[in-house]
Amino acid sequence: MMKNGISMIPFGLLSGFMDGKEIRIIELAEEGFRFRLSEKAASPESFLVCFYDMEQADYHEIEIRNYTIEEDNVSSELVEFCMEYTVLVNSESYRQEVRKLQGQYSRYIRLKLEDDDEELARALTGYPEKKPVNYYSLEERQNYSLETAIEIDRPELYREYLQNDIKQLIEQCYEWKRITGNQLDSNKQNDSPDNKSNIGHGLNLNRIYIGNQFCHLLFPDEKELFMMLEKAYKESLGITIAFSYIREFMLKPIEELINRLAQWCKEKDTCIEIVINDWAMADIIAKQNAELAIKKSEAINEMRQYLIPCLGILLNKRKKDPRFPYKKGDKSLYSQNNLNADFYRKYLQSEFGIQRYEWESCGYEQEFPQGKNSLHLPYYQTNTSQYCPLYAIRTTGNRGIQHLVKKCPHYCCIYRLSYPKHLNITGRFNSLFGIDKELLNHPEKIKAYANAGIDRLVIGWE
Repeated sequence: MMKNGISMIPFGLLSGFMDGKEIRIIELAEEGFRFRLSEKAASPESFLVCFYDMEQADYHEIEIRNYTIEEDNVSSELVEFCMEYTVLVNSESYRQEVRKLQGQYSRYIRLKLEDDDEELARALTGYPEKKPVNYYSLEERQNYSLETAIEIDRPELYREYLQNDIKQLIEQCYEWKRITGNQLDSNKQNDSPDNKSNIGHGLNLNRIYIGNQFCHLLFPDEKELFMMLEKAYKESLGITIAFSYIREFMLKPIEELINRLAQWCKEKDTCIEIVINDWAMADIIAKQNAELAIKKSEAINEMRQYLIPCLGILLNKRKKDPRFPYKKGDKSLYSQNNLNADFYRKYLQSEFGIQRYEWESCGYEQEFPQGKNSLHLPYYQTNTSQYCPLYAIRTTGNRGIQHLVKKCPHYCCIYRLSYPKHLNITGRFNSLFGIDKELLNHPEKIKAYANAGIDRLVIGWE
């Protein structure tokens, strides 16, 4: 019988394996542990218990070959679904790891109950740092041969773009000036027909992104969208249309809009990119292409030719947190995600025609795969909700009282959610965004991104 056991320790802190197969440890004590299976266990040769050390930010593994296993009585509510076992262990190294984890876990719970999250983070990770962060001078600038785009992602920017020249619009973008080092001297404009939007420091405005990747309620209406397409086409700018997730009621209208976009491209004999952030949208395009290809219809080939799908931010997932610089342990494992797997990129290309990937500058080095890679900066998304907390605050006074919004007055055009300055985070639209201050203060590091496989910069607005 085990004494003073701790039940249901989070899997991230304690994990177990029986003969290489994962098991769920439901109670941990110095004498041993209990686990649960969906079926009767055979006679295992060994167990492997992995203890997370909060101080070192690493796992310690204990292999157990000498043990005693007993089948437990299961409550009547669970007897049809699982079996539970107790493993008794006589190992000093095992007991030491148990004591260490119990102590750290108890400390974690105490801090969680008695202090705020900032104190908890400071105690466990050293965050925030006590020393001030020093930055290099912004005087040094370098030239980079990258395609450069700017995001036009909300109603006030749509209106601003339709009413003004693109250079006038960019003059209002603090992030553009900070990253490019360009103050846009109107007396020094390059009037070359091949570089109408050249704005200095080797960074040319080549493309605009229209639409919002995070909130579908910020997508322009159809009339406004095609007016912007016409304007961008006349300005010789590349066009990327960014879609967010798609709710079920939007599927049919989106499908109809895609057809109209393909027709517009056919008339102009040009192509546009479509940023996909929902597998339903990718499937819509793929099914339409496949159906028309089977029929040997010219229209499908045209859709392939004119509408180029790109993998959006919401589908290109990776770990992102503005507190990441304070994390202990090895951070190199965060440099890759699923796109670094060749088979996955081949799958995206074969199934959906996706060859360009949208990335974010999220405060640490990333290993970009082969192919076409766009880097969004200086903001990176950490959380997105279909139930907008900003709308909830403005309408109810409580961000927790949320409901589905179908028509929105766009409070986000006026308001933002503010957070402590040291967090480098802001609430925009229906999402939270970190700010890559390191890149803002070291724009020369853009060269490293170019060398790492980035061929396009996409600059966002606050």
